[in-house]
Amino acid sequence: MRVIFEGRGEGTVPYDTTILQAARLLDVPLTHYCGGNCTCGTCRVGIAEGADRLSEPRGNEQMVLGEQRARQGDRLACQARLQGPVVVKIPDWF
Repeated sequence: MRVIFEGRGEGTVPYDTTILQAARLLDVPLTHYCGGNCTCGTCRVGIAEGADRLSEPRGNEQMVLGEQRARQGDRLACQARLQGPVVVKIPDWF
């Protein structure tokens, strides 16, 4: 799957790779204090293009994101799996 991290890098990764795994594979820095365990929310990203080409949010992802962020379409990079080309925006808040 093609993934573009706006202004930070891009490349191709296997289908169903999480955004966090893709960032690691492509040497794109992406904060994740809990190590990708869906407990801290620090890997929150925005999806500029292709939100419909990600796995559906499930389980703790919506709880960790919070209702407002989930409604806005934010995703946790450790949970969202690539199922098609996506453009990811990594916030600069950390």
